[in-house]
Amino acid sequence: MTRPRLDSPTIVAYLQLSFVAFFLTGFGSTQALLRDEQSTSKVVSGLHAVIFALTGIFAALLMPRLVARFKRSRVLTLAAVAFSIGLGGYIAPVGPASTLPAIGLVAIGTTAMIICFSAFLMEHQGAAGPASLTQANALAAVASVIAPLAIGIGAAVVLGWRFSLWVILIALLVVALVTHSRTRVIFDATTGDKQQTLAWRDLPNSMWWSVLLVAVFSAIELTTFLWAADLLRERGGASPSLAASLVATIAIGLVIGRIVGTRLAQSHDIDVLLGISGIVALAGFTITWFSQQTPVMALGFIIIGAGLSLNRPLGFARAVRAANGPATQATSLVSVAGGIAFAIFSLTLGVLAEGFGVHAAFLVLPGLLIAALVVLRFKPETHFLTSDGHD
Repeated sequence: MTRPRLDSPTIVAYLQLSFVAFFLTGFGSTQALLRDEQSTSKVVSGLHAVIFALTGIFAALLMPRLVARFKRSRVLTLAAVAFSIGLGGYIAPVGPASTLPAIGLVAIGTTAMIICFSAFLMEHQGAAGPASLTQANALAAVASVIAPLAIGIGAAVVLGWRFSLWVILIALLVVALVTHSRTRVIFDATTGDKQQTLAWRDLPNSMWWSVLLVAVFSAIELTTFLWAADLLRERGGASPSLAASLVATIAIGLVIGRIVGTRLAQSHDIDVLLGISGIVALAGFTITWFSQQTPVMALGFIIIGAGLSLNRPLGFARAVRAANGPATQATSLVSVAGGIAFAIFSLTLGVLAEGFGVHAAFLVLPGLLIAALVVLRFKPETHFLTSDGHD
């Protein structure tokens, strides 16, 4: 059994990924509140997700070259600055003219941090890489529980829904700037390797099915967070503040799943865990979709979260293992594919929700999950978890 090392660079990576997770969860919770405030349609509101996804794709395309030229530590510091400036613009009470371009800056910072920290953990932790990514995502899931609760409570009291996002903005920037000099050498230790400059066309063909899988898994998770509050309001009759708070139930499921998954990932096959988690998520979608009672829907979201909990971290690990070396290229490619999938899924749900309601539109997500499980079944990569971590 291989346990991750909790040294200071690893802890910094865990913290920064948790701050990013706080926003990603909060992003879904704020969309309905922001739409009410700005008096915009679901389609216009959905443009925030589309811009976020498209800008993230652009950033992911550039990331291997940026890391090779400027080193990982400098890219991470610049990413934290871009994230902070963008988040400030997103939560400024101005309107779509501010929030739409600002979300693009947030996406650049978010994408860079996810790619760089994920690649770092896989390289730095060696055989414990999959367990470390799952552990990082478990801590991030705790932040995801806090985010919608803080935003929902803030919306109901005098603080306002923006308060907790200001706190996260400051915390992320402080950690990035204070720890830059201390962790720079370790973060940059592997980025000068020749493998880090390989083109995507030079990566093994075996990794492309893994890239497709993790793209779909990531997009399902993010889209579920994005539209959960609307489903609770439309189907369960929840108030805006209650619906925003109950998005935390998905994150509670993520915490449960990743705490258990961190241990299982140390000794069990990736594909087996992904298959089981997908079936659990389908059960949660079934409960939520057929229910009209808010408490039952919330229970369904907890099960969905538990089912989706391992898909993204183990999907990243699967793709990196399949790449057989260049982690930055692999994680960048996964982010590009995930951004494309997220843009398509979120816009599709927005259009369908406008025409048929959120409840009907939500069926897209379990349908995509079934398709991913079919790919997992017929394109297995069960040889990744060998003792030396190579194909």
